[in-house]
Amino acid sequence: MPEARQHRQWATSIDDYQSYLVRRFSEGCTVARQLWLELQQQVYSGSYAPVRRWVYMKKHYANQGVEPKAIQTAPKQLAYLFLKDETSFDDSEKTALQSVLESLPALKPLRDIALTFKQALIQKKPETLDT
Repeated sequence: MPEARQHRQWATSIDDYQSYLVRRFSEGCTVARQLWLELQQQVYSGSYAPVRRWVYMKKHYANQGVEPKAIQTAPKQLAYLFLKDETSFDDSEKTALQSVLESLPALKPLRDIALTFKQALIQKKPETLDT
């Protein structure tokens, strides 16, 4: 499987406050400005922007039903897994594909379409493709 590029995790000014933010967010406080004001009461001296970004990401991924770290597969790896025949998967590839499809079940039909398209190209039979 192609190797994924390593994404560097940059330190942010809210790293020390993650557990507090997660707790308050789960309690229903999803307004970035309110969370920022609460952090300032805890000696947080950083700007509003990192708190706003954090809240945006939490809301965005909550709407998709996925946690930000749920999908660890790079786009090239995903394309490779989508087009490779399952009978030739090794254990790590099976696990990676299963994890992605469990995290985002809407991708299952996309994989089926990709495999059908691949077979039509290999067999040089475009008429087998569904409109």
